[in-house]
Amino acid sequence: MQILNIWGAVEWRDPGSNLLTTAQSEVANYQLKAVYNSNPNYLRLNPDIDQSHTTNLDNSEDEHLDFLYHLGKQACMDNQKEINAFARSLIQSNKNRK
Repeated sequence: MQILNIWGAVEWRDPGSNLLTTAQSEVANYQLKAVYNSNPNYLRLNPDIDQSHTTNLDNSEDEHLDFLYHLGKQACMDNQKEINAFARSLIQSNKNRK
């Protein structure tokens, strides 16, 4: 904790920017859970992006887009069980409405 006491603006930039993006993501997650709490209409997949791939939100370089594409595919494979359960609950919820 003592090292944090001597940090200047530059040292706080990286953790601070991560805090802001994480906070925005968490707020969206909280709001969607509040809206869909009683209905099974929301599943969040939140894969970790390691520090070597963090960048500006508007980065549209092919390499970065390719990384995000593969990250999304991996998140789907890693969460296949949850995705299948979510799909079954949506189908069941739709059947109950008829």
